[in-house]
Amino acid sequence: MRFLADMGVAMRTVEWLRAQGHDVKHLREEGLQRMPDGDIFLKAATENIAVVGARPLLVAAPLAQLEKSAGLFVGLAHRN
Repeated sequence: MRFLADMGVAMRTVEWLRAQGHDVKHLREEGLQRMPDGDIFLKAATENIAVVGARPLLVAAPLAQLEKSAGLFVGLAHRN
């Protein structure tokens, strides 16, 4: 599966996903650390990849207005 990792996702999580055979890009690796949440979602939709993050994204554009959508946000839960 293809993923775009948000800034809240640790690089060790990205490395683990890659070791499991997934194609994962991290925003930091692409120099996109300050990309607004809405743009992150649009990038994922354009590239047809799922977003993985530790927090819900605040989507600037309503889903109904997007021509196509990656359709998946994978949230990570923190263990205490």
